[in-house]
Amino acid sequence: MADLWGTDEAVIICDLVPFVGQIIMSTIPEIGMKRFQVDRREGNTIAVWSWFGWRLLVHFPLAVGVDYWVYVGWDHLSDFPFNVMPLLFAGLATYTLLVGVVNRISISVSPAAIQVKHYPLPIYRNVSLATDEVQSLYVKRGFISSGSGHSRSYQSFGWLLVARMKSGSDRTLLPKAVPREASLRFKDLINRELEVQRSQA
Repeated sequence: MADLWGTDEAVIICDLVPFVGQIIMSTIPEIGMKRFQVDRREGNTIAVWSWFGWRLLVHFPLAVGVDYWVYVGWDHLSDFPFNVMPLLFAGLATYTLLVGVVNRISISVSPAAIQVKHYPLPIYRNVSLATDEVQSLYVKRGFISSGSGHSRSYQSFGWLLVARMKSGSDRTLLPKAVPREASLRFKDLINRELEVQRSQA
């Protein structure tokens, strides 16, 4: 595989990154208004949130840059197994970009169940809870810990959408990677739906 650094092809690709970024920025305001959609039908409420947003301005040049670096530098990479890590890193960057472009999160609330689905690409585990077993939903700050005992320290690591069950236990519905604003909108919507359903019971 030829080394393209310093050639016209490399210059063209590098120039395309900011150009495509400008296209994304021009379309995001319209798409942003459609990121969160709610559909109510026959006692079933479905809220859908799209991953497509501002973070793609970071993911896109990162994925393109990493893939191109692996492409032009493949002949210079070490033999197996040392060339696996660059491939894994490039694959992860590309997959993250694809998730940001096409993936959705849907949460449906019906008298029978609260269901969370991530689609079309597999990224997080889907969740299903019996509606009559859920007390309410809340958003809490997620933490990762390091150390042990008195020396243990905590570092903030995003927000979680959590279902408080009537049994007193908690079940995580959305991971920390989901922005706090999206988790809060899901929480408010589902809590309102639970109150409506209980008032009609």
